[in-house]
This record gives sequence, structure tokens and C-alpha cells, in this order.
Amino acid sequence: MTRGRISPNGSRTEPVGVVPTRRRQRSLPLAAIAAVCMVASILAFIGVQLAATDRLPVLAVARPIEAGTVITDADLRVAQVAVDPALTPIALSDKSSVIGRTASIDLATGSLLVESSLGDSTVVGEGEALVGVEVPAAAAPIGAIRPGDRVRVVVVPVAADGKSAEDPTVIAEGRVLRTGSAGTGAATQSQLSLVVPADAAPAVASASVGQRLAVVVIP
Repeated sequence: MTRGRISPNGSRTEPVGVVPTRRRQRSLPLAAIAAVCMVASILAFIGVQLAATDRLPVLAVARPIEAGTVITDADLRVAQVAVDPALTPIALSDKSSVIGRTASIDLATGSLLVESSLGDSTVVGEGEALVGVEVPAAAAPIGAIRPGDRVRVVVVPVAADGKSAEDPTVIAEGRVLRTGSAGTGAATQSQLSLVVPADAAPAVASASVGQRLAVVVIP
């Protein structure tokens, strides 16, 4: 039994033989864990900053673009991508060279713009003309002609009995600006907008009206 001491004024003091309890010290393992967590956070922050510096601004599609459509500034937005040798998107610095060209394929929103998805510029230069033609299914590679392709326009003279009257003749070379199709099956026709030399444009248009036109894709 522990007895307390009585002070001269009659109040009770600390019990005799009782040692005041000492405050428990923080364990060393907890302090070490906290230090490790702090170091890990710092390293993670540094890693994020380094990754951010390795990203490049490139061009991406801001809204759906159909094949053959002229690309405008409103069709483009900027995306930040990590440096990767496997990716070849068009850099933001090349934006001015992209505007005015045509999409060679359908482009979805958010997709990165690459050189293979673009056709030639739509600008009709001096000495050129834009001609719309329809080509029968047997006279063009249906589904294989894309905006930007170089083509050779061939006229096939037809006699009154429907047979070829003469050997086919190349009347022009040009590039495809826009593509489309009409009809189904054997009646399918390719609808093409072609940029050809101005002096050949009347002959190309005339051959198209007479269904005497064939188109050959060339390198």
C-alpha cells in the first residue's frame, strides 16, 4: 500500500515511492517510414516534371473531317505528345503548310495528323483547270482512288456498234482533288474532281459526258 505525505498545511501531496511516468517517445521505425514517403513524393514530382519537358506540341483533329475536304484552321487543335520514334505526327510549327491541303482519308476527332493522311493542296495553279468527271466501274479502280493521287486520264473512242473504234489515248495527267461514287454493283461510277492542264480540260469533260473515260492511278 502506498501512503501519501501530508503537508504542514494539511493538504495531501504526491504519494511516497511513486515515480512520475515519463512520456513515451516516438518510435524510430515510424520516423523512418515518414522520411521514405517524403523522399518518394519528391522523386515522383521530379519524374512528372521531367516527363512534361519531353512532350512536344503537334497537330490533332478538332472535328470530323471527310476525305477530300479542304483543311482549315478550325479543323485543327494542339496536342501534347511524348517523344516517341514510332510516332510521326505533324509538328505545330508546320501548321501553315497543312492549312489548304485536303484530307486523303476520313479523320476522326482527336486523331493525330500525319503526312500520309493529307493530299495535295487544293489550289489550282496557273495553266490548270478543275474538272468533274464520272468514270464507269470497269474504267477505274473503285475504292482505291484517293484525294492527292496522281492519275492519267484515258479516252476510249467507241464506234456506233458499241465496240472500241480506236486504241485508247491518254489525253491528260492530273491529280485527284475529291472523290465520290454513285450507283451500286456493276452500275457503280466513280465521281472525281480532277485538276488537269487547262488546255486538256475540254477534252476530259467531253469524254466524261460520253462515257468514254478511263482513269489510271500512277506513282
